Amino acid sequence: MRQSQPARAAVRTVLGDIPAAELGVCDAHDHLFFRSPQLPGQELDDPEAATQELCAFRELGGQAVVQWSPFGTARRTDALPQVSRDAGVHIVAATGLHQAAHCAPGVLERVTHRLAELFVAELTEGVRRDEDPDGPAEPVRAGLIKVAGVPRAGRARPAGDDGRRRGTPRDRRADRRSP
Repeated sequence: MRQSQPARAAVRTVLGDIPAAELGVCDAHDHLFFRSPQLPGQELDDPEAATQELCAFRELGGQAVVQWSPFGTARRTDALPQVSRDAGVHIVAATGLHQAAHCAPGVLERVTHRLAELFVAELTEGVRRDEDPDGPAEPVRAGLIKVAGVPRAGRARPAGDDGRRRGTPRDRRADRRSP
């Protein structure tokens, strides 16, 4: 009887699958491109700026970034391969959904009844062009699924002076104990 070989661990990047051992130093949660109705004026949509940030990251020893912007958040999967090549940094793209408040109007209504179908297609065939669930697949395949739910009452992170949420649960507990 023939013994089967164990599957080799791989990471799906926007330029294709790589052996997990080649991932290197990784920023495990970043947003290179992102647009939300909740954050007007704070859009991340400039490929040149994303490339510059990744080049600076690479200069500090970084080798990979997980780009967590999911379906419906203007994730610019059309630009990710070139940004990856130009910066010399692996990028892992996401499928999935963010909280409803961060999705463009009408997005959830178009996909709620077929989330599994959409996520599997974006992992295996390619992400959908222009955030259109019925659109053609880009050559980029997602490497992970993001699922961000609605925060429970009383659990939202506190806002900073600029209105953006800040801190970890540990930080908030420490803040409550401070005089």
